[in-house]
Amino acid sequence: MTQEDGEKILEDKGYTKIIFWKDDPHFVNKEHSHPEDVGILVLAGNIEVSTYGITDKYKEGDFYELKADIDHHSIIGPEGCSYLVAKK
Repeated sequence: MTQEDGEKILEDKGYTKIIFWKDDPHFVNKEHSHPEDVGILVLAGNIEVSTYGITDKYKEGDFYELKADIDHHSIIGPEGCSYLVAKK
């Protein structure tokens, strides 16, 4: 999926602040939270996100939302991961 295609999908969902992000293979993003709701759209690769002890896996084309102030951590897959982080 191209960045432009992803941005269009997020804009159609009402997101206005969209940032491109890329993590290296096997990167571990330690537990943290965001002060506002965010939407994530995976452009390439895959990512595992854990909240409340439950881990969900996302791949190219998958979209997920994280509510404000929810502690979570993530692990990037072996190919790395490119994704868009969006706020309304």
